[in-house]
Amino acid sequence: MCGVSQMFGSIMTLKRANLSISIMIIIMMICNPDSTLAINGEQETNSDSINQQQRPIDVIKIWNQHNSQILNVLQMILSQSHWNDHHGQCHSSLKQLIGDARKRKHYAMKMIDSNGRLTSGLLEGRFTNLGQFSECVTTSSESFSGKYCTVYISIPNNLITVLSNISGFDHIMYETVSAKLGVCLPSTCSQEEIEAIARQLSIMFVPELEIKVSNCVEKNDETENPFGLGIFVAICLIFVLLAIMGTIFDHYNLKFKTNGESYAMITKLESQNSNESLSREPTTDEKILLAFSTKQNWQKLFQVTGGESINVFHGLKFLAMFWIIAQHSMSFSSIWINFSNPFDIKYKVYNILEIFLLNGTFSVDIFFFISGYLVMHSLVRSMSADTSRLNLKTFYLNRYIRMTPTMMFLIFFSTTVLRYLGNGPEWLGSTVMFDHWCRNRWFLNLFYVHNFIQTENMCLSHSWYSAVDMQFFLISPLLAILLIRKRWLGMTLILLILFGSIIITSIMTYVNQYPAVPYFNDKIDINIMNSYYKHVYIKPYCRIGPYIIGLLLAHEMMTTRRDVRLSKKTLIAGWLFTATATFGIVMCMLPANNGLIPTILAAAMYSSLSRNLFAVGLAWITFVSITDQGGFVQTLFSLKLWIPLSRLAYCAYLLNPIIIAIFYGSRNQTFEYTPYLLLYFTISNIIVTYLASLMIALFIEYPLITISKILLKR
Repeated sequence: MCGVSQMFGSIMTLKRANLSISIMIIIMMICNPDSTLAINGEQETNSDSINQQQRPIDVIKIWNQHNSQILNVLQMILSQSHWNDHHGQCHSSLKQLIGDARKRKHYAMKMIDSNGRLTSGLLEGRFTNLGQFSECVTTSSESFSGKYCTVYISIPNNLITVLSNISGFDHIMYETVSAKLGVCLPSTCSQEEIEAIARQLSIMFVPELEIKVSNCVEKNDETENPFGLGIFVAICLIFVLLAIMGTIFDHYNLKFKTNGESYAMITKLESQNSNESLSREPTTDEKILLAFSTKQNWQKLFQVTGGESINVFHGLKFLAMFWIIAQHSMSFSSIWINFSNPFDIKYKVYNILEIFLLNGTFSVDIFFFISGYLVMHSLVRSMSADTSRLNLKTFYLNRYIRMTPTMMFLIFFSTTVLRYLGNGPEWLGSTVMFDHWCRNRWFLNLFYVHNFIQTENMCLSHSWYSAVDMQFFLISPLLAILLIRKRWLGMTLILLILFGSIIITSIMTYVNQYPAVPYFNDKIDINIMNSYYKHVYIKPYCRIGPYIIGLLLAHEMMTTRRDVRLSKKTLIAGWLFTATATFGIVMCMLPANNGLIPTILAAAMYSSLSRNLFAVGLAWITFVSITDQGGFVQTLFSLKLWIPLSRLAYCAYLLNPIIIAIFYGSRNQTFEYTPYLLLYFTISNIIVTYLASLMIALFIEYPLITISKILLKR
């Protein structure tokens, strides 16, 4: 918007008081030009008009005062000679809308009234007015209906600097401020024609404004895939029916004693001794039906498996999941929620909770560490039982079936059902990566290569974690075999991978001037942030450190004694290091999120080392818990309360952004940002995510995992 300085060059020489008034005038002219003009023409009345007898005269005056400028703007657009030649149908509809509004026809008054306009609070960043979405799309005439679109007007850097000096804000959260207005125009106008109208208005007043129109919605938009919706509903009904049958079969007809994955069926035999009973193994078909029993799946969810040694992982997994949902709730709110006070959303963090939300990307490293530990634990145990044979086919299939059905189910849901669940100014933008992108690229997720191919439009963009974890899993058997059979060679290879990851990450960060971690401020160019995400954040060779540390710890714990007792001094030193490696690592990015960006060298060191040090802290917590020296931390993270929540973690991870998109994207109004509002959103998202994850786990995830184990054992 450098046109502001060209048209009003003298403004920058005014005093600060006059400058603020001038800026307000500029923006008001951009978005509400000719506001002093009255409605021209006769105010005719007819059977479908709102006349003075039907409405109090003061309402008509108020409507005139608030909407006359919009009519005059549209009239100015229509006066351009080329409009009638190139936009005939849109031109005639606009002409009809203006005429009917001046006649006070109800539909026309509603369409004009539903347009957004700027109000007070401009110097505090209140550049957003969404208008009335529902009023627009539910209004229609015989010739057309209302089409709602969002107009984005970029605010140039020089104007932001001026506003910064006046209002006193330091920097803006997430992205550069832009004006965002909801407009309602006839459905006969295409999105391109509506954008042309906005650009024509810009040319009249500030020629170099950047105008973009998107998210156009009208009531009669036809859904693209009703057949897919029917298929999804049918599949869900089949799963529900199987669950009912399995539960009835389990509870009423036959009684089963279960011990892990083995079943013993108790049946009554008619004989002289009616109390006599024999047990037999259920058939494969009976086992498959039992896999859908919600009773058994509920028991599996709450059953304590394994020893006390890894109970600490339940608490760590829930902590990571809580952290992820809270961070998603905060970061997505900047994109899909329209706040009326963006200048108040500063990165001056006032409490410890906000610090951890801002640097929440370390939460995923908890999952990588735990995954590495559990995979090595399983491999060492399997190879110890039979050192000459490792069934890689079963090993990989179990993992694939464990992860894939849930993700494919959510992709199917996103591409068939999601579009029916809401509407609003931000709906299309909030659901695009779940709906449109998945329709075009779902097969990449099926093969777990979506973090390498077409990453800009990744289906379920947050599912990069699943791809990276699967890629780590593929190389785990090789590392385990080398560690067990040729320890020195395996250790050498693992250390080479670890240090290679550190070197690659540091070089890429330094050369490309990437941030140390994702910053949530306006100091880093958005293109650099996107490049960092594509080339560092979602790549396995930059994220493998915590996974390797988990592998090493599991190998050492499985091959050495567990009754190691540490001295009090050693425990104190270990906990001090852990506090520094976890809390300290996370909190030291506070200055960066407040706008004090570290040097490129410091960013490279932090980016390459921080996640590994964080994982070493997790390794200490795991070690002292396994050896029963963890004290309060061990007790806290080993509570049985966390067991079902941790088992729902994978489903909750995949599902939570979809839940957030539905909630945020269907908001039709602006909100005034406060930390308490964000806390309310976060708690709501966590509750709904886990309730939905419970349903998916009971009806889909657990049954399919059980069936896969049954079939692979045949």
